[in-house]
Amino acid sequence: MGDQRTAAPSTAQDQSLRSLAEQLKTPLLHISQASQLARGGDSARLNQIELIADSALQFVDSYVLSTQIASGQLALSMEPVTVSSVLQDAAHKLDKIAREYACNIELKLAGKYGPVMTDRRSFESAITALGYSFIEAQAQNTDKKSRLVLSAHRGKGGIVAGAFGELEGLSSAGFRKARALQTTSRQPLPAFGHSASTGVFVADTLFEAMSSELKVTRRGNLTGLAATLSLSPQLELVAT
Repeated sequence: MGDQRTAAPSTAQDQSLRSLAEQLKTPLLHISQASQLARGGDSARLNQIELIADSALQFVDSYVLSTQIASGQLALSMEPVTVSSVLQDAAHKLDKIAREYACNIELKLAGKYGPVMTDRRSFESAITALGYSFIEAQAQNTDKKSRLVLSAHRGKGGIVAGAFGELEGLSSAGFRKARALQTTSRQPLPAFGHSASTGVFVADTLFEAMSSELKVTRRGNLTGLAATLSLSPQLELVAT
C-alpha cells in the first residue's frame, strides 16, 4: 500500500480546486455586497473591501505556490533563513484580518538559535496559511476575542515553528485521518471546519515539499500545528 497522503493526481487536483472555490466563496460574496454598500462613499466599508480582497489574494498565492511545488513546476530555493523574520512578516500580513476577526496575534520566540535551511517564500506562505486558518476557525467557534500565537523554539532535530490557538478537537490521530480523507471528505478536519481546513492542507503541502512534516503540537494551554526545520550547519551559532 502506498502513502495515504498520496492520491491520484486528477482526483487530488479536482478536490483541491473545489476546496479553493469553497474557500473563496465567502470573501468574494463579501466583496460583492460591500462594494454595493460602499457606493455612497463609506470609507470604513471601502477599507473592509480592500481587506477582504487582500486576504483572498494572499490565500490564492499560497495555494498556487503549493500546487506549483507539488507538481514539480517550481523548484525550492533552499537557503539559510532567519525564523523570527519569517514569523514577523507573516504576522504583518495577517494583522488586518486578525483585527477584523477580533483576534490578537502574538509572537513567541524561545531561546537563541541560528537560521534554518529552507525555502523562505514557501515557509512564509505556509505560516501565513496556517495563521489565516486559525483566525477563521476561532472566529467560527467563539464569541470572545481569540488568540493566534506564531511560535518557534529549538526542538529535537531542529527548530519547531508553527501556529497555535484556542481550538478544541484537534489531535494527532485526527490530523492523520484528515490527511487521508482530504480528497474525499467535505470536512476532513472538524476542528477547523471546511473552509479554514483548506489553508491547513496548503501549509501541509508546502512543509512536505520542504522535507518537513506538519504535526499537532501543544504549547501550554494552546493547541497548534508546527513543523521542524533543520538548522543551517554553517550558521548554527548565529542567533536570530
